[in-house]
Amino acid sequence: MLRAFYKTSANMGFTLIELLMIIMLLSVITTVTISEVSETTSESKYDETLSEMIDIRNAIVGNPDASVRGIRNQFGYVGDVGSLPSALTDLLILPTGHTTWTTDTTHRLNHGWNGPYLQSNTTGQDFTKDAWGNDYVYSVAGSPPTLVSLGADGAAGGVGLDQDITIALPQSLYLGTVHGFLVNGGIGNPDDTSATIDIYHPNGTGGVTFSQTTINIGAQGHFAISNIPLGVRSAIITIGADTIGPIQFTVDKNQFTIPTNFTDTSILTASCNSQVVQFRESSSNDSESAGIVNIVIEMSATCASDVSIDYSMSPGTATAGADYTSATGTIIIPTGTTSVNLPVSILNDGASESSETFFITISNPSPAGITLGANTSHTFTINDDESPIIPPIINLGVTDIAPFQIDLGWTQSVAAPPVSDFQVEYKLSADSIWNVFVDGVSVSTTATVTGLSANSSYDFRVKAYNGAWGAYSNVATGSTTPNDTFFDPNLKTAFNLGGATESSVVAMESGVVITLTNATYPAGTTLTTLANAGDTYVFTSALNDILSSDKEFFVAGRKGSGSAVNKGNMVWSTSSWAGKEFYFTGTRDNPHVVTVHAFTDSTINISSGGSNLFTQFVAENSNQTFSISSNGGFELISSGLIIAYVYSNNSGRVVDPHPILPSSPGILGFPSKSAKISTTITGNPYTAYFSDSSTSTGTLTLGNIKNIPGVGTSGAYKEEAIRVIADHPIVGNSYADGDGNCAATYVPTSMLKYRFAINVNADWVAMASVGPGTIDMISPSGTVTTLNLVKTGSESLAPYKVRVQNVGAGYRFFSTNVRFQAWYEPKTDTGGSNQDETIMFGYD
Repeated sequence: MLRAFYKTSANMGFTLIELLMIIMLLSVITTVTISEVSETTSESKYDETLSEMIDIRNAIVGNPDASVRGIRNQFGYVGDVGSLPSALTDLLILPTGHTTWTTDTTHRLNHGWNGPYLQSNTTGQDFTKDAWGNDYVYSVAGSPPTLVSLGADGAAGGVGLDQDITIALPQSLYLGTVHGFLVNGGIGNPDDTSATIDIYHPNGTGGVTFSQTTINIGAQGHFAISNIPLGVRSAIITIGADTIGPIQFTVDKNQFTIPTNFTDTSILTASCNSQVVQFRESSSNDSESAGIVNIVIEMSATCASDVSIDYSMSPGTATAGADYTSATGTIIIPTGTTSVNLPVSILNDGASESSETFFITISNPSPAGITLGANTSHTFTINDDESPIIPPIINLGVTDIAPFQIDLGWTQSVAAPPVSDFQVEYKLSADSIWNVFVDGVSVSTTATVTGLSANSSYDFRVKAYNGAWGAYSNVATGSTTPNDTFFDPNLKTAFNLGGATESSVVAMESGVVITLTNATYPAGTTLTTLANAGDTYVFTSALNDILSSDKEFFVAGRKGSGSAVNKGNMVWSTSSWAGKEFYFTGTRDNPHVVTVHAFTDSTINISSGGSNLFTQFVAENSNQTFSISSNGGFELISSGLIIAYVYSNNSGRVVDPHPILPSSPGILGFPSKSAKISTTITGNPYTAYFSDSSTSTGTLTLGNIKNIPGVGTSGAYKEEAIRVIADHPIVGNSYADGDGNCAATYVPTSMLKYRFAINVNADWVAMASVGPGTIDMISPSGTVTTLNLVKTGSESLAPYKVRVQNVGAGYRFFSTNVRFQAWYEPKTDTGGSNQDETIMFGYD
């Protein structure tokens, strides 16, 4: 309390030193407060700027998402004036030489400047400047034209809140090609040899101009005119001495076709003797919220009297009275016209369901001499417009961590309806309020959440959008890291926690400089430079060695010696496998040796089924080894950030070595005889899906191991791939065949990657995914073989697989259309361990 600084003398004054100490304390408090407020303000200005830029975009070209009954109805400045504004001020003030809004009754066209196109909700708002007070950079001459904010620093480039915000204005937003077909009563082309089509639109300064083309009608009657500004336009069609129009239509997309009822030349003729009556189309469709839809009945030529036609309706899969209003009656085509609209009432039942059909039939045309054409029956399909139910995402997971950002990944079922956006939300684990991570509209199933605090725990969730938001995913928890180079997001790093004594590294791209960091080289030293993609390098390695590069590589090595069953192939650990809470299995050949490396001071608790086995403090940047003498499922909980590795050590052997990966509600792998599954909670129901669409179900108990037999040819990853989905997070691994006794861990489906490479000659490489796709197998010389991920059967959640044999060192496995996981088995003891199944780490 400040009272502690008071003097006890009678005058109760302050000394100079006391005053200075108080001023310093207030300065520190003020600095911290200003820093926190500044950061929040900067984020608010980013959101404000992005929102304003979208408003400006919509003012220029209209809102592309605004529509009435499926037809776009907002076209902004371009729709009224006919060109992009030369400056942003043109949106607010009538530009010199431009025409104001007016109606051209001759051509049935509204045109001209109708601004201002931006309305301020804040007194004095300046739409030419961003929220930081910097001028927007509007480039109408760009390809495409762009609107740019230079970010918080007002300079080009930058990262974080300083990075540029760019909104493009591609021509597809404001220009279109107008197509049309000249027909004669819907039964063919007019007899005349040529036609001229004029489309009227704003001329760029708000006046009226027209674009013209002349066609040979014999060429299917098709015409096309490009570079028409989107909006309500009109056309006049001239055939000989006759004209049609002006007809009015809305050009609402980049490729627009004028409805043929506007371009029907049969209105140019008359007499009732041989006209043919039929539906214009044999089928049509609309949404169940359409209300009244018009079905066109047309006649091949005009008639000197009214023409009557009987009609009736009958159900298909749609139900009369629930999905549509059934009706029978007579409809009239008036004298001198060639068509009539038959109104049909569509009912919205409010249920999410499949499309449904009903039928409309015409008969008994009158007067005599009028005959029916081919289309006497019309099939109408009612499209359900309730948003399909999006299955919730159940395997959201943390895929990589860094001091100020966390990478996330998730998958969608191949049976799920398509989505148009994902929204990621996050919060500090100790908080209750969720924040939306603003990354624009994205359908990517990965996200990098930036702007986080170092060495802090965060929760994440995601939901999908397809007209309505789906349910939230599972909550994934991850911790940002201390400011350690192992977690530098600009580097690729690998940690030798398994203790491999001889390792091999492979380059996944050209010019990979590998840096080695250890106790001898704490600042790092260049281990090797791999000039070409696919180059490998074998080297002597030791526990706690760290490799790093700014380019992609893969590394693993051998621990132990002797026969294949006595040694193990140890993949090095990556930053994406770090965390605070882990679960793993020990299936055979105990004791199980668990090695932990702590990146911060950590208290480690290891238990089985809730019964504590070890509690141990591990200091920052140090290791601790634990020996577990029983088999089962185990929990490893840490107060700080760690990576962990396990192998079984009966009789000094190295059996089943693998990194301990984070748990997930969805995991993927191969049984190699059988799958060994453990859980994070008792009473956890699961379903195992195999790539032949077979399944098995069960319930998991904390501390126990569930054995799931493999399906198909046993051993060496020849079985069907397995995907296990549970209500709560689980872990698993293969039960290795007897040639090497080295099982490999399964991977969370949220952590699948696009690119892998092998560092030694391999007996086989096996790959699995949760969706279909192809993988390019690339030799060191660059030869490409395309592999297809396949499954059999119709189970939508079944995994996909592919396996190749006798693969040389340096082969890369790259995909551009599906994330997958790869495992391999070395066939050499040089830089690897012969016959040992091994998980690989890869990259996006």
